[in-house]
Amino acid sequence: MIKGKNTALSRRAATICYYTQGFCQWAKRDWRTSLEKFMRVKQILDDNPAIRADLPKRYMRALHYIINAEIELLEFDSARTHIDLMRAMREEQGFSGMSIEVQVFAASFLSELRLLDRSGEHLQALEMVAEVNEGMEQLGARLPKEQQLEIWWCIACAHFGAGQMNKALFWLNKVLNDTEPALRQDIFTYARLFNLVVHYELGNYDLLSYITRSTQRYLGKRQRALEVETVIIDHIKRLAKANEGAPRRELFQQLHAQLEVLLRDSNESVVLKYFDVLAWAESHVLGITFSEMVKRKAKSKA
Repeated sequence: MIKGKNTALSRRAATICYYTQGFCQWAKRDWRTSLEKFMRVKQILDDNPAIRADLPKRYMRALHYIINAEIELLEFDSARTHIDLMRAMREEQGFSGMSIEVQVFAASFLSELRLLDRSGEHLQALEMVAEVNEGMEQLGARLPKEQQLEIWWCIACAHFGAGQMNKALFWLNKVLNDTEPALRQDIFTYARLFNLVVHYELGNYDLLSYITRSTQRYLGKRQRALEVETVIIDHIKRLAKANEGAPRRELFQQLHAQLEVLLRDSNESVVLKYFDVLAWAESHVLGITFSEMVKRKAKSKA
């Protein structure tokens, strides 16, 4: 009896150990090692259903990191399989109750929206919006504000990819106008940069003069020193003043060339986790849609 209890305790401890290791590697953006560590957590819990039933939130959090590491690694088929598993787990012992329901709703839909964004399937993402909105309304205040902000951001990206700039701006403004930006300062910061891109696509060139200055002041107060942000702001200012055709294409070529170099730095490349600015620049160089550019990149790396 004591031996069995000690074994169970050691397995629980092992899940904590691997989970911590996975999270540390996630913070370092080492997606492959992070995936391996979280898969060990999942495997231990799958091999011990009684422990898994007692630790449903840990299992779901590990699954969430597994899915998002697979998305970062462009392993979309595996990510889809694990999203389906996450939703199916609500039928398993220990995985009932409102807290699990909220966790599954937020994690599964956020993951699926990110997956579709990274694979360039933005029209498919739009097909989910009504269901996501309905789910948010049903959960109400039980859905943490942090996750609500993430969902708004993903919906904005879906509309942008589908070429629906006014709708992208609507959802982006929900993020920017939120009264609690400190909850997700990362999203709020990149939303300021994405806002410039959306207004450029809308042709709001006169407004961009004011918005770029406002964004620069905001980033200055935040004491951020990322060169990629300066390069994006500078080129959007110049693009707004340039003539259509060859002059703008040349500016996009310059932007793309600078970004290719800058984004080799792991700190600078964090922006790609939120919005693929490199694909946006290249889409204008090649004269194709952003969505098509993202699809090409995903296929070339698969």
